[in-house]
Amino acid sequence: MTTRSIRNSNHKGSFSDTSLSLSMFTWSLLMHLMSRLGAFLAFFFSNLRGFFWNRGLGHAQNFRQLVSASHKDHYLFFCSSAGEYEQGLPLARKLEEEGGEAIICFFSQSGYEFAKARGETRCFFLSPTDSYWSWKKVFETLDPKASFVVRHEVWPGFLSFASSWNQGVFLLNASKSLSANSTVQHRLKGRLFRYFRKVYFVSKHDREYFTNSLKLPPEKLLRTGDSKYDSVYERSLLKKAEASKHRDLLDKFGTVDSRLVLGSAWEKDVEAGLGALSLLKPQQAKRLQVMVALHKPEEAALKAVEQTCDRLNLSYRRLSSMEPDEGNHLPQDCPTDPYDVIVVDSVGILSELYCCGHLALVGGALHYQVHNVLEPALYSLALAYGPLYKNSGEAVLLAEAQVVNIVKDKKDLANWWTDQISCEYESGQRTGSLIKSYLGATERILADLKAEHIFYDGKTTHHQR
Repeated sequence: MTTRSIRNSNHKGSFSDTSLSLSMFTWSLLMHLMSRLGAFLAFFFSNLRGFFWNRGLGHAQNFRQLVSASHKDHYLFFCSSAGEYEQGLPLARKLEEEGGEAIICFFSQSGYEFAKARGETRCFFLSPTDSYWSWKKVFETLDPKASFVVRHEVWPGFLSFASSWNQGVFLLNASKSLSANSTVQHRLKGRLFRYFRKVYFVSKHDREYFTNSLKLPPEKLLRTGDSKYDSVYERSLLKKAEASKHRDLLDKFGTVDSRLVLGSAWEKDVEAGLGALSLLKPQQAKRLQVMVALHKPEEAALKAVEQTCDRLNLSYRRLSSMEPDEGNHLPQDCPTDPYDVIVVDSVGILSELYCCGHLALVGGALHYQVHNVLEPALYSLALAYGPLYKNSGEAVLLAEAQVVNIVKDKKDLANWWTDQISCEYESGQRTGSLIKSYLGATERILADLKAEHIFYDGKTTHHQR
């Protein structure tokens, strides 16, 4: 694949600082030497290969498709990994609706592999060494009309180039740093943040941080909220449509009155969920079921779940064994009564399975930290999780609004499950309404980009360094 400029004529990009400053030259040289050393060491240490090999446009996916769309305006998204990539997608789609073409640059190998696995059709690649010379090649080849950093990746080489190319660089979903606390750190970070034409931040507390600690001028700041809500909402709509086949399959194995989904579950979550079912089963006239979706569904962990079911005298079946054959025939031992427990032995379908439940225990918070609560919340499921949830801003938000239940053991979970059946899962509706009230960051960002005239074919003059 050649990386010559895909703009053969009418080149619009520019880099105003054609002469390297001493500091940028020193940084670029240091990064260049480190990358060469790392690439050499990767021959002997395989764990280094994902970090130092196959980086830059020379290893881009879908580059030829980008060449065929060279008449479109290009927008470069710099993402740390898969999470930031998904948070940037709503804006990428909006810019494509405006006639542009989004290009994804990943810092981490895991994000790159995630995009590859999901069949991403846009051009995407791993970021090159953070040097003047590496980014010069990228920007001259891609000629992005504007660049966007999603949340984290603040690199001097990239920012110095992106800020002076066409319409500049914007920061999405910015929030207060929990690591940079000293005056020196604030000063260095503030200097880097001045490269951004606009910083789109999440909450009012972030404004105080950017204004008082990083000393950013007010005109650079705009509170838009967090586009991850938009991203998860868009994904939830797709998953709801895909969930019907799982729901239909489960219904063929007996009607369930109340299904609890254990999402991203660990051992403690399984103990609580199956223990609660064991307590309620003799008391409830309704047919109850627990669906166990482990965080790591390895064979040993799946067998441990099944052993717990045996000990508690609960019937169970693995989800994969319920699938129909090629002739669409169900297994011959298909029962008329539903199983007490469905053991999920597939990966990548948790979102769809949440759609099949009435309520959910989001795993992790009984022993370490809570996993993703956004998806089940958007499905308006009644939610519970353990007390170790403060790693998640959304989990804190839901707990402070008192629309979720914090459980410590199987008795807490059983009492909450009983209450939810009685009130017909009313708390789930309140949970869904609260999360949906945070949608709209993408539209606010797009409106401001239009106000900033980034769709105008001119060069930005908004840089303050």
